Amino acid sequence: MPRHSQGQMEPSTSDSNSSFEVFIFICVCVPILMFLLKKTLFFLC
Repeated sequence: MPRHSQGQMEPSTSDSNSSFEVFIFICVCVPILMFLLKKTLFFLC
């Protein structure tokens, strides 16, 4: 039983999906952060 539960806890597909979600999160947030940073710098200047 413990071996079976451990096998379910760390499947390779779940790990790849989580890394893919992080990749999408970075691709979406980085441009937004850069846009906000440019707006704030323009406002301060």
